[in-house]
Amino acid sequence: MIAVTTNLNSQAEQVLAELRADLLRGRPHHLRPDEGEEAFRQHKLLATAVHRAAKLDQRKDETETNAWVRYIVQHYPVGRNNEADARLLFADWRTSLLKRDTPGPSTAITHGQSALHWQRDESDRLCINLEDAWSDYAASVESFISYLRASPRWKVVLGRWQKQQWVVEPFVPVVGAITGATVMGTAKSASVAESPTTVARPNRTVRL
Repeated sequence: MIAVTTNLNSQAEQVLAELRADLLRGRPHHLRPDEGEEAFRQHKLLATAVHRAAKLDQRKDETETNAWVRYIVQHYPVGRNNEADARLLFADWRTSLLKRDTPGPSTAITHGQSALHWQRDESDRLCINLEDAWSDYAASVESFISYLRASPRWKVVLGRWQKQQWVVEPFVPVVGAITGATVMGTAKSASVAESPTTVARPNRTVRL
């Protein structure tokens, strides 16, 4: 057995655990067969989650497409991490769902039908079942976290993730103040004033 080494200090380990929890947040509850519209929405949210995870480790010389493909190939379960399938998912699942609100011509999406997941039909369409797709993504997050624990890339990834944090803070317009109004903003713009109407997600920091 090869020992996994890491240079993470205890604070960084804590932030890595918070990153894992954040990436896995939002898994949908069990959907009934008649909840197709909600399943469609959840497919789009899942595609966004995968894209976000891949972007966290995108290299300077990589396109978004290639960062996605590398993430899928490196972290998805064996049998569902083929490079050609990863490119298909980017184009006909992620991009088509998010930009055109429909699956692309080479994919079909469903929910509650695990037997169809990663199967192809006579038109060579790849079927993606929501619940299994979520399990694939969850497995990829575990692989991603393990990779970061043993890689110097953890500094870059955690730094990027920290910059994505947001807070709910008071918003006072220049003219016509509204009592109790709050907005969402980046963590770095958070008000430090005490306010009973403010709920803030703390800006996570780690010594890099």
